[in-house]
Amino acid sequence: MPQAEIRADGDTVVLRGVVDFDSVPALAEQAGSLGADGFTTVDAAGVTRVDSAGAAFLVWLRKHHSRGEGTLALRGAPAQLTRLLAVTGLDSVVG
Repeated sequence: MPQAEIRADGDTVVLRGVVDFDSVPALAEQAGSLGADGFTTVDAAGVTRVDSAGAAFLVWLRKHHSRGEGTLALRGAPAQLTRLLAVTGLDSVVG
């Protein structure tokens, strides 16, 4: 079973597993096949652990795969991810 996975579900990106320094390169590669229409939401309910590389990945998703110029909405984020985004100020970009 992969450490983390990413998939599209309509206009939502679904993230599962550990989103960290080790898994982000594979997630970024997989994100290239998600579709060209862009996304408005990230469903992070299945994220079990995240580090600063995972937070940076969300910003990268916002920059390269979001639809429009607004914030990429985050749904179901675990408390660890919510705190990390708030402490780093990234909650203004992804949240």
